[in-house]
Amino acid sequence: MFYRFIATCIVACGLVLAIGGCGNSNDATTPATTPNVQNSTSSSTQHMSWGLYDVTIDANTGEVTTLPLRGADFNANVVKFLQPPSAPIELITIMINMAESDLPDGLVTMDILLRHPFPGKTLFRGFDVRGIIMGNGSHNGIYDPDMTFPGATDTTMLNADGFTRWWNQTEFTTYGTILGYTEGHFAKPGFTSTSTLNPYKVHCEGLEPGAPFYTFNPDSQCTFPAIDGAFRRKYRLQFDLDMIPLYSFKYAVDASWALPDPAFHPEYPVEAFGLDAHCQEPYLVKVEEYVEIPYYVDEWVAGGNLEFLLTIGDWQAVGGDILPEISHVWIESPTLF
Repeated sequence: MFYRFIATCIVACGLVLAIGGCGNSNDATTPATTPNVQNSTSSSTQHMSWGLYDVTIDANTGEVTTLPLRGADFNANVVKFLQPPSAPIELITIMINMAESDLPDGLVTMDILLRHPFPGKTLFRGFDVRGIIMGNGSHNGIYDPDMTFPGATDTTMLNADGFTRWWNQTEFTTYGTILGYTEGHFAKPGFTSTSTLNPYKVHCEGLEPGAPFYTFNPDSQCTFPAIDGAFRRKYRLQFDLDMIPLYSFKYAVDASWALPDPAFHPEYPVEAFGLDAHCQEPYLVKVEEYVEIPYYVDEWVAGGNLEFLLTIGDWQAVGGDILPEISHVWIESPTLF
């Protein structure tokens, strides 16, 4: 599931790495710029929702819980299931770490705890659960000018596990649905996030709150079980100083899932789920090493090379051969070219 290769590019600062996939998706890490995943039939990215549902009825209260079952390549924004009225209590808990924060300078460190929205329902073991933080994007992509991401003064996450285009407020406009942006109770009202490529933290079993994501054991399959499913992660956010003293951000919680093998009923351990339960894009892009070879003569004559050694993890890279899963690597930054 891992593969290493060297990429060479023009030297730059503040780089954004985007990995494009082959297979069934036009763009594995950044969904289509006008995503069709909001529709209930099909999409170019093949993140779809069919007319098949799991319905649970509480015999005491009469409350009905309806969750669309999925086919291959399905992601869902599960924020609506993590807060009232869909949940009896807030299943997202945010605690500010004052000792590691500098509020006057916009640095906020917080622990965010996510709890499984369907505790005990082993059928709904989650995979690749990601807490996505959304702010403003003052820079446009070079390869895709419709993509926006934070600049040097915009709100950003200092310890991001990765970046994704899923569920941003600008493009996923079927608000309040699992296939669109859902307003979280902790998001600042009246603020509209403009960034379409946003940082995330991964919540999964076996990953300590402050541990870098690349230290997790891939054999654990980045799973979020329905029993004892509560996982905390540390988020370090540098907010746009123009927002002080009001810290404005939006968020989403992305989760992947697929129907397990019914032979494993009712426990449904990890081995009951196939690779289609995972996210389709690479789940890990880590810069292992880089070498800068710059030159500067004057403001008109300057440049150089920047060589990367990357480790990329992709769940669908069966046998560790990731090359068939990746069609291209883009490296961009606000100062590139």
